[in-house]
Amino acid sequence: MFVFSVNSLLTVPRSKVAQLSGARLFGTKAKLDKAQKLFYGGVKEHQSEAKGVMAELASEAKLSPQDLAFFQGFEQHKRGNLTDSGKWYGVAALEGDVNSLLLLGSSNVSGSTPVPQNTAEALLEYTQNMAEEGDPTASYFFGNMFFQGVGVQKNIEEAKKWYRVAVEHEHPEAAVKLANILRDEGNETEAAELYVFAADRGDREGAKGAGFAYFFGRGVAQDYQVAEKYFRIGKEKYFLGWLEMQRFSDPKYRVTSEENKAYLNDACILMENLAIDGSAEAQKKIGDLYYDGINLEVDQEEAFKWYQKAAEQGNLSARFFVAEMTMCNSDDKAEKDACLEQIKDLASQGVPEAKQFVAFFSLQGTLVPKNILEAFRLYKELADDTGLPEAAYEVGMMYCRGRDGIVYDVEEGARYLEIAASQNHAESSRRLASMYYAGLGVAKDEQKAVDYLMKSGAASLGDAYYTLAMVVRDFKGSRKDTKGVRHLLTRSAEEGNVLATHTLGVLAEEIGDLESAVKYFTDAAEKGLPGAMYSLFLLYNAGKGVPKDAEKAKELIEQAAEGGDGQASFHLASLYFDGSEGYKQSTLKAEQYLRMSTEAGNLEAARQLGELYYYGYNFPLDKELGLSYIEKAAKGGSEEALKTLEEIQKREAGIEETKPESE
Repeated sequence: MFVFSVNSLLTVPRSKVAQLSGARLFGTKAKLDKAQKLFYGGVKEHQSEAKGVMAELASEAKLSPQDLAFFQGFEQHKRGNLTDSGKWYGVAALEGDVNSLLLLGSSNVSGSTPVPQNTAEALLEYTQNMAEEGDPTASYFFGNMFFQGVGVQKNIEEAKKWYRVAVEHEHPEAAVKLANILRDEGNETEAAELYVFAADRGDREGAKGAGFAYFFGRGVAQDYQVAEKYFRIGKEKYFLGWLEMQRFSDPKYRVTSEENKAYLNDACILMENLAIDGSAEAQKKIGDLYYDGINLEVDQEEAFKWYQKAAEQGNLSARFFVAEMTMCNSDDKAEKDACLEQIKDLASQGVPEAKQFVAFFSLQGTLVPKNILEAFRLYKELADDTGLPEAAYEVGMMYCRGRDGIVYDVEEGARYLEIAASQNHAESSRRLASMYYAGLGVAKDEQKAVDYLMKSGAASLGDAYYTLAMVVRDFKGSRKDTKGVRHLLTRSAEEGNVLATHTLGVLAEEIGDLESAVKYFTDAAEKGLPGAMYSLFLLYNAGKGVPKDAEKAKELIEQAAEGGDGQASFHLASLYFDGSEGYKQSTLKAEQYLRMSTEAGNLEAARQLGELYYYGYNFPLDKELGLSYIEKAAKGGSEEALKTLEEIQKREAGIEETKPESE
C-alpha cells in the first residue's frame, strides 16, 4: 500500500455532483462495505469479486460502476467521513474515473488516505501528462500537489509554474492560489491583478482578495467603491458594513445603499469585539461610531472612552480626538492651551485630522494667530498626500483668488478643485461648473459645466442649467450682463424648470420687456410657483404690462402667500397692518402673515414680528417671545434687528440704573 497524504483546498467538482444529484443508491450498506473491503484487500481475485459486486449495485442504481463509487465517496465526504470518502474515490479511480484520480491528489480530504500503489502511480502519471498537455484543471491540481508536497516533493516555484499554466487557460481557482503566494512574497501588484482576474470570473475567494486589495490599497489605488463591488461578489458582509461606516468618516467613499446598511450591525459587532480584544484601530473606529452616531446613538462620553483606549496604544488619530474633545469641554485655560499644543504637535507629525484642525483655525485666525500661508501649506499637504476633498477645495480656491502671498494660478486652482469634485465635493463641482462655462483655467465647455452641476446634486438637467445660470450671474458680478445667463435659463426652462421660467420673467422686467415678463410669470404661476404669482400680482396691482385689476391682484397675492412665498405674506402683513389698498386693518391678520413670512425665511418679517410681540403694538405683550424672534433675525444677518437689540439692551440697562432712585 502507498500512503498518499492530501491537505489542499479543492471542493468536489460541481459538474460531477450535478450529474449525480438525482442518483439514488439501492442495495445494502453491507454490500457496499464488502465491495470496498474487497477492493482494498490486495488480493487480485478479491478485486474481481469486488467489481462484480459494484456492477450489481451500479445496475440497481442505474449508474456506471465508477459513478457509483464516486457518488458514495461524495456522500461520505458530505458527512465528514474523510477516510472513507478517500477510499471510495480510490475505488472510482480504479474503475477509470478521472475526477476521482485528480481528487485524490487535491481534495478537501485531510490526513493520510491509504491508496493502492498502482492507483497513486496512475494518479501522478495521469495528472502530469494532462498538465503538460495544458489541461487547466490538471495544471491546477499539479500545482496544488507541489504546493502541498502531495505525492511529490514540496516545491513552491514548481507550484507557481503550474498555477500560471492554469491561469493562462482561464482557471480562476489557480489565480487565487497564485495570488496568495505572490501576496505573501510581497508582490502585491500582481497579486491584486490575479484576484481581480478570478473575481471577474465569478470566484468568491478571488472577489474577497480583490475587495481587500482595493479596500486597503494593496497593489492598487485605494478605492472603496471598487472594493464594495468585489465584497458584494464575495459576500463579505463585515467589510460591506465597514464600507458603510467609511461613508461617514472617509471622504473617498460617499456612496451608500440600503443593502449596505443591512450589514452595519454585523460590522459594528465585529468592530466592538475587535476593540474589546485590544485592537487600537477598532477602538478608534468604535469611537468614531459613537462620535458621529453611525448605527449607534451619539454618545460623546462613550466616544471619548474608546478614543482614550486607542490613544493609550499609540493611535495618533485617537490622540487628536482626545485632545480636541478635552479642549472643547474644559474651562481650564491651562488645560485648553496644553491640548492645543498637543494638537499642533500632532499636526507636525503629519496626523491628517490635526493638520486639518490647525489649517482651519489658521485661516480663520481663531485659537491660533491668522496665518494664510500656513493654512495653505497644511491644506496643500493634505490634498497632495491624502486627497482630502475639503483640503483640495481650499487650495483650489486660494489659487483662484491669488491673495495673501499666494500666487494667482487658475489652472492649478482648477486642478485641485477637480480632485475635490472627483470625490463628490458639491461646492467644488459648482465652482468648476462656472469655470468650465467661462473657460477660466480650463477649456470652455458648457456640457462639462452642466455635468459638474449634475454631479453636485442637481436633481435634473433643468436644475443643472438653472444652477449654472445663477452661478454665472453671481460670478459675473452683475445682473446687467444677462446674455449668457438668459441662454442658460432658456435651456433650463425648456427642460421644465419653473424657477428658470420665472427668472426669465424677472430679467425681462428689468430691461422693460413687460410683454415677455407677463408671459413668463403667467406660465410659471400656472405651473404653481408662488414666487411667480407674487410677481404677477405686482404687475396687476400696478397696471404694468397688463390692465390694472385689483381683484385679480388680490387673488394672486393670497395664492402666493398660501403657497409659501415669504415676500407675498410679508406684503399682505403690511397691508393688513396699515389697512391699505382695500384691506381692512387687522393686527391679528398682520401677525398671521408675519409668522408665515418668518417661516419662509424672511428676516425682516421675523424682526417685525418680534417687535409686535415685544412692544405689544395693538397686540398681547410677550417680551420673551418677541426677543426670540428679534434675536433670530439678528443671527440671520439683519442689521435692523441688530439695531433693535441694541436699543432694547440700552433701555433695559437704563431701567436697572434708575431702580435704586425710584425705590
